[in-house]
Amino acid sequence: MPAPDDSLFGTDGIRGRWGVPPLDDDCMERLGSALDAVLGPCRLLVGEDPRESSSRIRDHLLRGLSARQEVGICGVIPTPGLSWALRTGNWDWGIMITASHNPWMDNGIKLFAGNGTKADDRTQDQVSAAFRLAKPRSGKGVRQYRCAAADEYAAQLRKWGEGLNGEGVFLVVDAANGAAAGIAPSLFSDLGYRVQMRGANPDGCNINENCGAAHIEALQSAVRETGADLGVTLDGDGDRVLFVNREGGIITGDHVLFALAGGINDDPTRFPDGVVGTVMSNLGLEQELTRRKIAFLRAPVGDRHVARIMRESGFVLGGEPSGHTICSLMQPTGDGLLTALLFLRELGSEPAVAATRLCREMMWFAQETRSIRVEKKRDLETWSDLNRFKARIFESHGERVRLLMRYSGTEPKLRLMVEAETEDLVLSILDKLEALVRDERNREAWDGV
Repeated sequence: MPAPDDSLFGTDGIRGRWGVPPLDDDCMERLGSALDAVLGPCRLLVGEDPRESSSRIRDHLLRGLSARQEVGICGVIPTPGLSWALRTGNWDWGIMITASHNPWMDNGIKLFAGNGTKADDRTQDQVSAAFRLAKPRSGKGVRQYRCAAADEYAAQLRKWGEGLNGEGVFLVVDAANGAAAGIAPSLFSDLGYRVQMRGANPDGCNINENCGAAHIEALQSAVRETGADLGVTLDGDGDRVLFVNREGGIITGDHVLFALAGGINDDPTRFPDGVVGTVMSNLGLEQELTRRKIAFLRAPVGDRHVARIMRESGFVLGGEPSGHTICSLMQPTGDGLLTALLFLRELGSEPAVAATRLCREMMWFAQETRSIRVEKKRDLETWSDLNRFKARIFESHGERVRLLMRYSGTEPKLRLMVEAETEDLVLSILDKLEALVRDERNREAWDGV
């Protein structure tokens, strides 16, 4: 479901163009005041990605706080590093200043609870309500100091990687000129891998610029040109990761979930309780897990929803096709570098061979998503023409086709997703679905809502 119209928070926190409300100086001070009112006296940990606006957002945010908050400043740290520090340290709340995979001109705020998980809807709604009443203020008494959470997180990653032997394995690693750029190079090289780094020189204005998970085509070209065994690409804040096999094939978060659930070695005992995906997860993943008698649940889009369903169901593995993968035995949120270590361990001594086999042998349904800009968000459940169309599709194709219509939580767009056994069928259904949505009569009805 999209965030309410009066909510600051979208699918993954507050996000938008730096310097434009709600991400200008005054709004950041108002947000600090709102957080002060909602969170009360607390120990607050603050991290950021390397965008040139991040430090300014941090400074104005802290001006809105009061002397009853004690603030630890991490500096540049991956989002999962902040999450890990919260969970293992004596902190009540955390703030990550980042716009993830967005371009450098954007920025945002992710709010975390003291256990390292994303703040729940109730807290976000309270902050949004307090923000509407808050006024900019320049607090002078907030207590703040630097902390070494980024270095401690890097040391923990090395512990998680113990036992991996990368000797003879060639990786191309793209850090998106983002928050993980200072950690990734030494992490993989210290484990013995031969590494060619890309996107490891952030300058404040090049995060995600033709690099990282949002531009995986750059990694595909690099892997083919160098003959690397595997490509690894992170996003701007380091909480998700995708991979590329030796042939340049993309290994999505669905592939990774299948592998970590024991799919490469056909070992269904690894996570016998079940796996959580999202409504966007490929139908092939669900059928492959079901065939192995592993339960599969779908959460709404957003890794915080995946984490919530995991907690409610008692499952410890979950993730999104976009590369957010959560293994809650080790981390309560998505962690790109940890996932890369777990995936490399699963690939074994010949990762190039195993990664290629994974792409070729996993059942996979064709899937495509289109986005249509909308002026108003019409209620999808009561859209009669749309529901009649869906009924006809399911009558003709049954469970061999899956349709998903949802509104973006961060943009005024309707997402249309079709999944089927063949690309031709996907495109045929998607073309008809898009034509229905764009039909002038439906637009007139929409305007009247």
